[in-house]
Amino acid sequence: MKFPATLAGVTVALALAAPAGAHERPTVASVQSHTAAATSALDRVEQLVSVNEHASAALALAKSRVQVRAAATDARRLTRKAGKGSAMRAAKANAVLAALNDANVEAFVVLVEEADAGQAAYAAALAASARDRATAIATLTGLAEWLPAAAQSGIASAIAALTADGEAEIGQIVALTASDNVPAAAQPAIDRALGFATEGINRAIGHLNELLGLVPEQARPHVEMALGQVTAALETVRGILSGLFGGSGDSATGGLPIPQGLPIPSFVPIG
Repeated sequence: MKFPATLAGVTVALALAAPAGAHERPTVASVQSHTAAATSALDRVEQLVSVNEHASAALALAKSRVQVRAAATDARRLTRKAGKGSAMRAAKANAVLAALNDANVEAFVVLVEEADAGQAAYAAALAASARDRATAIATLTGLAEWLPAAAQSGIASAIAALTADGEAEIGQIVALTASDNVPAAAQPAIDRALGFATEGINRAIGHLNELLGLVPEQARPHVEMALGQVTAALETVRGILSGLFGGSGDSATGGLPIPQGLPIPSFVPIG
């Protein structure tokens, strides 16, 4: 699985060296270790699916999801303890977690479409990854008030980069709803994934507006540029959903009517 450098900007801006040592307590290193294990296991899933070893792929998937949950738990524990002196560590951990889930969304979209078995499990993991990516970004934004201006600008860049990924993935997820290769059992989770991915872009505008109120004047252009990119992405997503549902928006924020009975989550934030 290709692990994208989506959060390179915020990772560099945070400028943290991951602490070494055992994982008896949550650290940035423990989050990175769980992330590496999760990525390795998902790479194994992709290899096994390519040779139709679906039972072994299911076991590898379970290992990957265990490691993702462990990374999330450690990041959450670091966040709970975060304050002015430790917010940088919590932010680095959540940046790593957001990047992991971003890569996982991309991988699971492909697995749902291309696998000959297990699509419901891959679709469930897709939905969870889209949800957890948005949660990690929201957590990063919440930590921003304790971070220096460079890190705040890095978070804005990361939000814009993740939004660009999410914009492309929404089109791919919509395609899954019409794919003959995707069984009905996988569709509810695909619908959830579509909702979470769209909600993440919608929430990104709020996160960036929140950052605008925090950053010093010299950092505002970076956040404003990211806000423009995210707003443009939301317009593109609105067009994708309009093509799916039919009709058009009737408000400045795109009040797209969703016909009753479609297998699309009602919380898709397009209004």
